[in-house]
Amino acid sequence: MFGSHNPYKLNADGTKSSETTSAVEQTMGCFTYLFRYFEKMKELGVYDNSEIFIIADHGQAISDTKPLQKATAIGLFHKPSGSSNTDFKFTSAPVSHRNVPPALLRAVGYENYSSMGVCLDEVDENAKITRYFYKSVVIEKHESRIYKYAITGNALDFSNWKIIKEYDATHYFY
Repeated sequence: MFGSHNPYKLNADGTKSSETTSAVEQTMGCFTYLFRYFEKMKELGVYDNSEIFIIADHGQAISDTKPLQKATAIGLFHKPSGSSNTDFKFTSAPVSHRNVPPALLRAVGYENYSSMGVCLDEVDENAKITRYFYKSVVIEKHESRIYKYAITGNALDFSNWKIIKEYDATHYFY
């Protein structure tokens, strides 16, 4: 799925719009599609035994020409197999993309999954884990600077973000 990227042309009900919508409306439209997928999976009898991950590849794009000025976070949702009749749970555990591979390995029955790290649902809410974020900033047409941030604590609190390294790059990446 394209997700909540410009141009915003998706209505909340999942239909395409001839007018520009908003990031929020486009996100709602994406979730409308996801809910349709889930309904189809239920009709086919595969939803209950499915491991589902919904993961963003990056947070809100704030500026292509400046280092971060505020915190940005991703959406990361996980429905373990066999958990269909449980309540939705929110966690503020300090997880990241790094916690997905061990969860995938565990889901397919790999006994040594912890050799890849800690699963999403095994990270304690109070764990002191540093996560990393790389931000590319355009300097000139084919040059950029990459800032490596260390995030310790609540990722939504920008005071927990520290630039720990800068790299020059000859190609822009996002």
